[in-house]
Amino acid sequence: MAWAVTRYPLDIFFFPSVYTFFPLLPPLRVIVTIHDVIAEHHPEMVFGQRRLAMFWRLKLALAVRQASLILTVSDHARHGIIDHFRLAPERVRTILEAPDPIFRRVEAPRAPADLLPECTLPRSLGRYLLYVGGLSPHKNLHLLLEALRRLLASGEFPDLRLLLVGDYRSDVFHSAYESLRQDVRQSRLEDRVCFTGYVSDEVLVDLYNQADLLVLPSFEEGFGLPAFEAAACGTPVVTSDVGPVADLLGPAAWAFPPHDIALLTAGLRDLLNDPARRVSMGEAGRQRVLSFSWDLAADRLHSTFQEIGRF
Repeated sequence: MAWAVTRYPLDIFFFPSVYTFFPLLPPLRVIVTIHDVIAEHHPEMVFGQRRLAMFWRLKLALAVRQASLILTVSDHARHGIIDHFRLAPERVRTILEAPDPIFRRVEAPRAPADLLPECTLPRSLGRYLLYVGGLSPHKNLHLLLEALRRLLASGEFPDLRLLLVGDYRSDVFHSAYESLRQDVRQSRLEDRVCFTGYVSDEVLVDLYNQADLLVLPSFEEGFGLPAFEAAACGTPVVTSDVGPVADLLGPAAWAFPPHDIALLTAGLRDLLNDPARRVSMGEAGRQRVLSFSWDLAADRLHSTFQEIGRF
């Protein structure tokens, strides 16, 4: 690949992720996007094999060494990258991500029972919590399952369910799917938890619109895009406090330490019992995400290309 690139008179080579990076021959200028340092902080949760972790470290070290500039997706991720790799602050810049315009308020969302036939949901589904993302161990979903079990055991929310949206069939990352399934069985939550698998954005927007809360209990997030998609739909967000979501969404999000099951359970209970607060959070979220735009991200990236190309 490196030799193939030399056939073209390039000024800059842009890698939109570390996954796509390969070493290039100097003096070509390189810009690399590093989305987060989750793999560096939690390698045992991200990689299923030590060999894969070693390959990742080598690849990332080469990318950091060769990059004229490193881009990332939040100030939280930027600080983590600077600290972990001991980089000069000017070598790392933030360009925020954004929800796709498809995520919006829907006046008449379709019933989840029609959208998710695999889940055999009741026609009158009632209330549900929603999680969207990968099923890797660092997503901390066992904590969310335990919080659901406690809420149901209290008897306050007899119709409450949890929809876990994420591709568990072809996920290339280390997956906690089997252990989560076992947890569901042991807690006798089979009729309360649905693993939806992959769903399209056209389905997901309806799921966001009808969820009581989106919950992201991760041990760490670089950006947390599902939180911003949910906020664009007017859905309040519950998130762990290790990441940028709470700071960026402000009053639209409620945050908790990712190991505190008691606080998560109490927070979910309070929010489920307070519809006025959920409405207020949802409206705050819709206002907040107006400042996030892929057009703005593209403009900033284009300006960065022009700046680096003048060196």
